[in-house]
Amino acid sequence: MQHRAGMLQCAARQILFFGQGVFSNELQERLYSYKNNVALSWLYFNNARQSISKIHGICNGNSDIAALPFNLNELNHNMGKAFEFSSRANNESFAIILLEYSNLETTALILQKKSLFNDLP
Repeated sequence: MQHRAGMLQCAARQILFFGQGVFSNELQERLYSYKNNVALSWLYFNNARQSISKIHGICNGNSDIAALPFNLNELNHNMGKAFEFSSRANNESFAIILLEYSNLETTALILQKKSLFNDLP
């Protein structure tokens, strides 16, 4: 379990903390939005895991059964939010890829035009 947690932390660092200064301002904004959505998805996912642990405790008789409806509602809320933010991050990732593709195409065209004009006598 510790090894898996370490791998997840490493993946999180790679996803969220990389140099993005080479990208356009618009792309940097989209990356910030993407990172925010990923972070919120993980936050709600971890909250859902805590809710599941509480529900297990209640079902095992370690706690008052009256707390079950509240914890089930919390689990439902947290899972819904986790998937909502995960979906937003997924949509944002496609927008980022398409935007960077467009930027690279534009840069390539500009470079091609420059090389054509540099070849003229």
